Amino acid sequence: MKSLYAAALFLMILSGSSSAQWISLGPAGGTVRNIIQDPLYPDTFYAFTDSLPTRVLMSGDGGNSWTEAGSFDGRENCAAMGTNGVLYVGCDYTLGSSTDGGATWSFLPAGNNLWYSIVPDQDHPDTVYAAGTTFTTNWVMGFMKSEDAGQTWTYKAIGSPISYGECLGVSPASYDTLFIAGYNGTTYVPLLYRSTNGGVNWSNVTPSGASTDYYAYSVAVNPSIASRVVFASTHQIFRSTDTGGSWTLASNEMSGNFRMAWSSNNTDLLLSACIGGLWHSTDEGQTWSAAYGTWPSSIKITDAIYDWSDPDIAYAGCVRSLQSSTDGGTNWVDDTSGLSLGRIASVHVCPARPTDVYVGLREWGIYRSEDSGNSWTLLPTPNPTTRVHYNSIASSPADADLVLAIDGTYNPGCIIRSTDGGDSWNWVVNRFMIAQEIMFDPLDPTVCWSGGTIYSGGGVMAVGKSINAGLNWTWTNVSTTGYYMEELALDPQHPDTVYLCGGFSNYSGIWRTVDGGASWAKIPSTDIPGTIYSLVVSPWDPQTIYAASKVGIYRSTDFAASWTKLSTEIGSCRDILLDPSSPSTMLVGTESQGLYWSEDGGTTWSNESAGMTDPSVYHLAVNPSLYYFAGTDGASVYRWTIPVGVAQQETASFPSAGLRVAPNPVSGSGTVISYEVTMNAAVEIAVYDLQGRVVASMDEGMRSPGTCEFMWNPSGSSGSPLPPGVYVIRITAGESVGTARVVVAR
Repeated sequence: MKSLYAAALFLMILSGSSSAQWISLGPAGGTVRNIIQDPLYPDTFYAFTDSLPTRVLMSGDGGNSWTEAGSFDGRENCAAMGTNGVLYVGCDYTLGSSTDGGATWSFLPAGNNLWYSIVPDQDHPDTVYAAGTTFTTNWVMGFMKSEDAGQTWTYKAIGSPISYGECLGVSPASYDTLFIAGYNGTTYVPLLYRSTNGGVNWSNVTPSGASTDYYAYSVAVNPSIASRVVFASTHQIFRSTDTGGSWTLASNEMSGNFRMAWSSNNTDLLLSACIGGLWHSTDEGQTWSAAYGTWPSSIKITDAIYDWSDPDIAYAGCVRSLQSSTDGGTNWVDDTSGLSLGRIASVHVCPARPTDVYVGLREWGIYRSEDSGNSWTLLPTPNPTTRVHYNSIASSPADADLVLAIDGTYNPGCIIRSTDGGDSWNWVVNRFMIAQEIMFDPLDPTVCWSGGTIYSGGGVMAVGKSINAGLNWTWTNVSTTGYYMEELALDPQHPDTVYLCGGFSNYSGIWRTVDGGASWAKIPSTDIPGTIYSLVVSPWDPQTIYAASKVGIYRSTDFAASWTKLSTEIGSCRDILLDPSSPSTMLVGTESQGLYWSEDGGTTWSNESAGMTDPSVYHLAVNPSLYYFAGTDGASVYRWTIPVGVAQQETASFPSAGLRVAPNPVSGSGTVISYEVTMNAAVEIAVYDLQGRVVASMDEGMRSPGTCEFMWNPSGSSGSPLPPGVYVIRITAGESVGTARVVVAR
């Protein structure tokens, strides 16, 4: 669940936050989109991450270790380096260049070109060739050329209207001979064009057999013999020995050919990076076989290159890690070298066993830590070879080993369930939907909620409910078409009241049920113009609700009927974390500005991102009294240690100091709660779970100054015994507040 309430965090943030430092936890690995080797210095490599902004990583020792060289806004589609030391990246609508090893970047003004492939001329480094798509009245496959190191470009449209250029193939043996691969934008049939005069004129040389397949993202030319060419469509690879005059089908076994690379030292060797794995050839592309690595067999490979100085060494990037081979590309090993590049889809701290932390990584799976993030284990989730995004993970507040997770990749099968803490899993729901959220009702852990979007007719939001701890589900379509569900939020005091938020483009929507999901109604509010990513209902006042949206952080004090923007400084927000021990303290994760916190209910804010290398904080969670966790969109997970002694500092500052719970942990025989009252005051007591939900409340009436105590047998508002776990007792005496943590053991 993306919105977790921070229970039992006895923080004095104003005095302690300025010295706070986030530390990187991993898990190690993550997506590398492009890998390039310096054409003059063979030990120098550059890798580009899948984060926003893109992080540029540099290795000066052949990939043994990596440092961050720099970053830039946007995501690159391609990257290259000239012999003049200039780095190039092609992005949608712009091309960037760096002359200082990726530390700083300059970009061309936004235009109507999509850049998908760049090739610098090794003999004339100021000459650079590129392929992509140019928009005039329609999208058309395009060829671009620069003769001043990428400062200015000439453009030439080739092919028919509504066609897309994806890859440029050229051999250092002849820069006059150029190939551009792409596809027809209407029929998706592969296309291949050739120029024999440096890009002045072009002709269609698409293999006739390719018409039965779809798309074309790759073409590669032999580095030594320009007449030998390989061309790949989605499932097929064709080979030509006469510069594309005729073609032979070499393979039709692959899935999603994405990028091919030829070894410049041993031209018998080729690699093909595919959406469904990595393939290699040892006979100039005549035959192909699957390569073997530490990845699942069908994982997406994003890039693959040979070391130009050693034909036995190769590198590949995939959605999970950077890989290397020392036998020409047959076998591969993880070469991540401690890099934490993961795009986090969810972070969850187990309420019944807070040292257990679960993390969902995009296109990857679920990791579990049993020591608050110091070490991680990849769990054996179902179908590990598929591309999965476990967008939400939840564990039962009554049973630490009961865990649910929801997959948001629109695969048939979106909810998985474990009864042994994630060591084994079973599918419990098979449903075509983009699933976003799953959670337990903290007052009744047999009740679970989930939600997502059925991608049909423009998007229909659906909510699922289980009354047997996630084994069986009933589903209700909440919206008509046009909205995409982002998150569910429970009213902590009235669990039959549940909110749902979502949106599309520049509009948003909030729905609510007050009868446990039997019926839903859209709240007629238009105060938030962008998609709402996260909602949190205040555990103290259910009229107060916070929303993290595409356009900022908002607050409502009338059950979401109207909203007030809390900051003009904070842009797109992704998650909210409230501190139930301090009603005015909250943390917000943003899309590109790191983490913000406020201790006055959102009136003023301070950026607290020290130690983070990635400012995209999408998910927040907490281990009470110990750690905050932040999941980023490109640097895995960070942890912030709550300063020792801060809890005592806050509690002692209130007139109701002296709050004690003994014995603690609490067993079935109960415990004595005692507290000091310094003046005549009305006393109220509330018990919260780790999600900030009120699970029990007591009205003690008026109390005179002195020590007060009462016996508490740990039970909820319904009278049923509370499940084992950690809880927070909050005592309010007039204007004074005291909190204490209590552990319930059975």
